[in-house]
Amino acid sequence: VVPNNHGDAIDIVLGFDEGKEYAKPNGPFFGSTVGRFANRIGGAAFTIDHVKVDVSANEPPNCLHGGRIGWSHKLWKG
Repeated sequence: VVPNNHGDAIDIVLGFDEGKEYAKPNGPFFGSTVGRFANRIGGAAFTIDHVKVDVSANEPPNCLHGGRIGWSHKLWKG
């Protein structure tokens, strides 16, 4: 909450009033935690030490922002 140009206190943070709203699929990513990786893994696979690792292609043919169940869809206890 910050004062506007008239001195009135206003809420400028985007978000929901209830925590359960953050867990809904396909909603805005308010307050999301970027986990494991951000952006895309092309072809939904990568190689480490000559070993191919396949990940979920939640944005075929790529893996986007942590896969099918990314950290942005988890409810965290604080």
